[in-house]
Amino acid sequence: MRPLQDFLEAMDHEFADLPLRLEVLALKVDGEGIKKHCQLHALKSVDYIYPRGDGFPLVEFSDIARQQHRILNDIAGIKASNLAKALRTDLIKARHKAVNQELVAKYKDTLTIISRLNQHCADVPEDLLNGLHHYYVVVAPLHEEIAAPGRRIEIIRFLDNLESKIINSMPEQLFAGVSVVLIHAFAEQHL
Repeated sequence: MRPLQDFLEAMDHEFADLPLRLEVLALKVDGEGIKKHCQLHALKSVDYIYPRGDGFPLVEFSDIARQQHRILNDIAGIKASNLAKALRTDLIKARHKAVNQELVAKYKDTLTIISRLNQHCADVPEDLLNGLHHYYVVVAPLHEEIAAPGRRIEIIRFLDNLESKIINSMPEQLFAGVSVVLIHAFAEQHL
C-alpha cells in the first residue's frame, strides 16, 4: 500500500493565462493522482483534497466562465435552428444543466474514491474517510473573449447562482458546504 502522503503536491490551477502560483500542498486526486492509483479511472473527480486543520475540503479548479460562454453560444445556435420547438427546449434545458451536473458528479464520484482509500493507501486519516467535506469550485478570472457586456452579465449571474444549484443538487448529508470562488479570492483565503 502506498502512503497517502505520496500524493501531496503544490496545487496547480492549470489556468494557462494566469501566472498566480499556489504554494499550498494538497492531495492530487485527478490525473496521475489518487484516482489512478485506486484504479477508478471511469469516475470523475475533483482536482485536490486539501488537508487543513479543520478538515479535508475538496477543490475543483475550473474555467467555468469560458465553458458557460460556449454553452451560451450553443444555446443561441439551438434557438436559431429549424429544430422542432420541443426538441429545442429539451436541448436548451440540457445545456443549461451541463456545468452543474458535471460539478456534482465530480464531488459525488470523489466521495466514492475517498471511501476506497483504505484499500489502496496507508495512513488515511479517519476524518477524511468519515467527515463531511466542504466543496470549493475555484473559478478562473473572466477572459477578454467574454467582452460583450450582456454576455459578461449573463455569465456573472450564472456564477452567482451556481453555488446554490450545486447545494440543491445534493443531499445535505453529503457535504459541509459549497463555495464557488474566483481564484484570487481562494488564494487570499488559503495562502
